[in-house]
Amino acid sequence: MVSHKQIFYLILLCFLNAPCAALAVSPSPTPLLLSGAGLLPLAGHLEILCDPKGALAFGDVLKGDNGARFKPIPGFLNRGYTSETTWVRFSLRRSPQSDGRFFLRLSPLYLDHVAAWVQTGPDSASLSSYTGYQFGDHHPATKRPMRHSHFVIPMNLGDEGEHLVYIQLRTTSSHSLMGWVYPPESFFSWSQQRSLLYGGFIGVTLFISFINIIYALRLKEMMYCYYAFFVLAICGTEAGAEGLLGLVWPSGAHLLSDYLVGGGAALQYSTFCLFIIRLFDTGATMPKAHRFFQFIFLFGIATFLAIPLGQYGRMASHLMQAGLVMVCFVTWLGFRLYRRGVPAGALFLASFLASNIGAVVAILRLLGLLPANTVTTYSFQIGALFHMVFMTLALTERVREAEENAVAASREAAQKAVVLAGEMTRELVENQKELEEALEAKLQALEGQRRFVEMVSHEYRNPLAILRTNVDLVEMKACGPHCAVYPNLWKMKRALARLVEVVDISLGCEPLGETAPAPDLQEVGLPGFMERIVEETMGLWGDRRVDLECSGIGGACVMADPALLKTAFVNLIDNAFKYSAPDEPVSIRVVAEKGEAAVAIRDNGRGIAEEELESVFENYYRGMGSGDTTGAGIGLYLVRRIVGQHGGRVSLARGDAGGAVATVRLPLSQ
Repeated sequence: MVSHKQIFYLILLCFLNAPCAALAVSPSPTPLLLSGAGLLPLAGHLEILCDPKGALAFGDVLKGDNGARFKPIPGFLNRGYTSETTWVRFSLRRSPQSDGRFFLRLSPLYLDHVAAWVQTGPDSASLSSYTGYQFGDHHPATKRPMRHSHFVIPMNLGDEGEHLVYIQLRTTSSHSLMGWVYPPESFFSWSQQRSLLYGGFIGVTLFISFINIIYALRLKEMMYCYYAFFVLAICGTEAGAEGLLGLVWPSGAHLLSDYLVGGGAALQYSTFCLFIIRLFDTGATMPKAHRFFQFIFLFGIATFLAIPLGQYGRMASHLMQAGLVMVCFVTWLGFRLYRRGVPAGALFLASFLASNIGAVVAILRLLGLLPANTVTTYSFQIGALFHMVFMTLALTERVREAEENAVAASREAAQKAVVLAGEMTRELVENQKELEEALEAKLQALEGQRRFVEMVSHEYRNPLAILRTNVDLVEMKACGPHCAVYPNLWKMKRALARLVEVVDISLGCEPLGETAPAPDLQEVGLPGFMERIVEETMGLWGDRRVDLECSGIGGACVMADPALLKTAFVNLIDNAFKYSAPDEPVSIRVVAEKGEAAVAIRDNGRGIAEEELESVFENYYRGMGSGDTTGAGIGLYLVRRIVGQHGGRVSLARGDAGGAVATVRLPLSQ
């Protein structure tokens, strides 16, 4: 098992090894002797001249005292992020054994503007002795002197004297420059090896990205999708940084280079933060760390958006400084997983160590804190490759664990389902018994209510029959219609007849919740029917007035049970009388419209509250203003049921000038 000290020494060794390798080269600006035996790095042979305002032209550099201002530097050029222009100078001398044919390769490839002048004539101070070349990812690859993904200058050094080379460097990205001189055989061999290595690197990244997308779709977990995007961002950055796009689209690659390299690097931070947030569930377990990762995510997006504004260099510098803190914190999180014994915790830790060591070295190089050399240049690619392999193994282990947990959960759920089904079966049996007992109790109650209704009906009818018989006897013994008591006897007979109807209909209309018998429908002429109802009502309310208006209805008929429909209208008219002043008339308006007969009964009483217009149709409901009037809250309930049996509808509304309007709508007979 790896101890804490061993991990610390491993990290320290990786940090110290890169700068030591770079500083081992002598900074002496002696000419580089080209023997033709193999590649030769320019490290230790470079001199630089800083041009803060970018005002110097190549002619200015050759003339005057500017040549004396060049200062030697150890290793390769690395100034970090700066907006200044840098001039680099070095000299070449070929040995007698070489034939003078060489290739000069410059990198990195994300530099915006690189201009090179190679001395081909005898006079080093004359412009005519130099051949100029233009490079940079802001320039079309078609204008390069050689079709290659890198900045390559083919040189033919005819004599054995010194040949000066000047390079002007302007960029918004990290300000560094490395170079090598190759004989033809070594250059072609290096190109083939590099193509195989980077082709393999791109293939691995695409394959790992594809695997994680499959995991995301299979498990419906966005964490794998975020990691796939992170790997794709690495792939895009490396494809741009190594000039692969220039081989595919030489005439237009320069238009996308900044977005592919700089934008890809910025999106690496954002997508990696999303992955870490989901992997460690920082929102629930580490609120402060969660906000930090959210900040890095937004900072990465802002850096990407700063590319077209020309502010990428300034934003990227701060983003990488924050990235140093992030990679250290992520390494600590991976170490916590390892210490807790989480499955695949060692793989997570190894993955984070590999990527973060490489990322720290690369960031320090880009910031100008470490020298630019082969180790620091390719540290991120090497670390990223190991990171992706270890992380894929760790996520695969996580998938396997998730599937095992799902199988275990499925078994447990099946067992719980069996237990739950048994419990539910027992509950259903118990509920069935309770329902049967409740149903039996309800049937007994309904039977008792039925007997009670029959008893009430019988007891009502007997006294009513006696009263009716005696009124008939009094009428027979009276002196005829002209007798003084005859009008009163007539009213008593009408009232008794109305009472008999009310008892028969009220006790027979859907009693005790049972289905009411179908009404005895027959064709009823509505105008005459309403006149008879008004006449009968006036007999009961002799001191009240009813204004009946049949407007444009002619001989309209409805299919209705006269007794039931009469009960409904009499109830509405009775309510209108009860809730209006004694001297106020009740108006009834009958119209025909859209295949319906509408009967509107209007009173001039106190009216009904807006919120009670529907509630008053409920059984036994009495409105707030009905305390001083008689009633049981049944009348309007019966009205709605009777109208509904006739295929119509009834509604209440507040009158424009006060009072209430009850409207009954019935379909006209065809």
